[in-house]
Amino acid sequence: MRGLGRVAPLYYLSHHQGIISCPKDLSGAHAKLNMAKDLPANHDIFMDLRRIMSAMDVHSRGLADRHGLTGPQMLCLRQLATAGSLASGALARAMALKPPTLTGILDRLEQRGFVSRERRPEDKRQVRVSLTALGRQIVRELPSPLQDRFESRLKALPLEEQAGIRRALNRVARMMEGDAPPERAKQRGR
Repeated sequence: MRGLGRVAPLYYLSHHQGIISCPKDLSGAHAKLNMAKDLPANHDIFMDLRRIMSAMDVHSRGLADRHGLTGPQMLCLRQLATAGSLASGALARAMALKPPTLTGILDRLEQRGFVSRERRPEDKRQVRVSLTALGRQIVRELPSPLQDRFESRLKALPLEEQAGIRRALNRVARMMEGDAPPERAKQRGR
């Protein structure tokens, strides 16, 4: 800021207030700047992703406190209640989980008597997962999942908007997983 004879202003970011403020601008007046105008779009996207993850985490912790089950455990029980007995690989795909992650969930559910696992006699590597009687009873007692509430709100939107959300979230998921090629590489024909 040479030649202006003044010190550059100090800016403070307040996530809670949604503003950037500076104690004094160059003329001495106080200023508050709108984050949406002054921060890059990727900041807003990351904040929205954090809000989504936080909502899911809060919901999951509440369910765990009330029912002693995590969100993924409840999702697993519901998937088995809907589909019946499944091979563990098919269950992992249905839940969009990696097999080792599902194994940990199944270990805890089996310890509590909610599921049983049976190795296939013809191929010991294949494991079939089923709900036990206690597991079926627990599923009947579970509250409506966050997914159901979200689905009812999503269905209230116009079909074009639903499709746009699906495409955008699918792309974000691929980017987060590292499967989507960078946009510039696509444009250059790579």
